[in-house]
Amino acid sequence: MEDLSVIGKDLYNSLKCKPHPLEKYIIVIDSNLDSDSLLRVIGEKIGIDLFDYDDAATEIYMKLKNYLVNEKSISETEKKINVTFTEYSKCFPELTEEEIIPLYYNRLLN
Repeated sequence: MEDLSVIGKDLYNSLKCKPHPLEKYIIVIDSNLDSDSLLRVIGEKIGIDLFDYDDAATEIYMKLKNYLVNEKSISETEKKINVTFTEYSKCFPELTEEEIIPLYYNRLLN
């Protein structure tokens, strides 16, 4: 991954194995560090909420780096990335949809 920026290389080197479910997202994130709106969409897809931050590039890097350093299970990471809202909601039957939404948008970090 020689074409990656310093940020991209740092995230890529934090992956515990390759292939990794976040590998392709790190490459796309690195290619779009100057597009807050695209980074927010990528964050939403993988379960990192960036909508309350002005600088999406800094936030996605910090949150993703912290997640990767503390990652416990690559298979769990893949499940969190790919889970639908409906499937995720079933894990919290006691909560309302309004209470589940912020959890779902930040599911990778939960």
